[in-house]
Amino acid sequence: MAPPKPARASWLVRAAVVAAVLVLVLAGAAAILLPRFLEPERLRALVEREGSAAVGRPVTVEAVSFGLLSGIVLDGFAVGARPGPGAAPLLAAERAAARFRLLPLLWLEIVIDRVEVKAPRIAISRDAKGAWSFADLTAPRPGAVPATPEHRGGGLPVRVAVRLIRVTDGTVTLRDETSRPALVTGVERVSLDLQGFSLEGAPARLKLAFEARRGAQSIPVTIAGGFGIHLARAHLDLRELAVTLPGIVAVTDGSIDEFRSSPRLALREKVAVDLGRVLAWAGALAPAAAGAVTDVGGSVAVDATVGGTPADL
Repeated sequence: MAPPKPARASWLVRAAVVAAVLVLVLAGAAAILLPRFLEPERLRALVEREGSAAVGRPVTVEAVSFGLLSGIVLDGFAVGARPGPGAAPLLAAERAAARFRLLPLLWLEIVIDRVEVKAPRIAISRDAKGAWSFADLTAPRPGAVPATPEHRGGGLPVRVAVRLIRVTDGTVTLRDETSRPALVTGVERVSLDLQGFSLEGAPARLKLAFEARRGAQSIPVTIAGGFGIHLARAHLDLRELAVTLPGIVAVTDGSIDEFRSSPRLALREKVAVDLGRVLAWAGALAPAAAGAVTDVGGSVAVDATVGGTPADL
């Protein structure tokens, strides 16, 4: 006579089947009910109302769509300018989309597969009195109680992980009226790929490229490499993070502890400079000084260790 099968194995099989059926039922119910509760016009009004209340400025969206597979998509998204004539919106984008997973929410984990932002435009300005255009966003709200150190906390109540953040064709402009004439500068053609980002120290890969512009001249800049940030521990790891400009390559490796209060550095910096190329683009930015230095060439390489606190440097 064959021995009876263990009851524990049978219980695990039944539990697995019940869990699978439950997930399918929840997914089916969500697919049927969510579109009814999240109608595009109702969702657009919700985003505008809650967004405006959160930032204290008008938030507008031309269209909003939501789907279990496609995620949420905002078309024609904008955060209004501060009060005043002729001011550009602080932030605008042709499209912003986020695709996320529903099941991890059950154990308080937000897993976002992709965040894509197309043609974001950020406009920052400072008036002649020195007031920044975003000053009202950082100022304490009336009636708000400032957080004390013991209640401020270091982390988030949920885990957040993003598999891919992608930005294409971005622009940031800065206008400073405290200079005479007014200084107008910024960056254009911003592209960003950020893979594996989280706030719990997981290694992420970054590739950022843009053109820094001043007047009619521009300088291409790329930043690429690995990093990890642990928000609760205020710890940042840098893994061969390279900043490249014409004639300059700077690579940083190491870590920064307590970056929110008293940063402690443990970094290794490797910098290579092609003097001829640097002077060429520096002369293009400042033609009046271009003839002051001539017949300079060669290269310089630096390999240094940086440790301690900023006050020690």
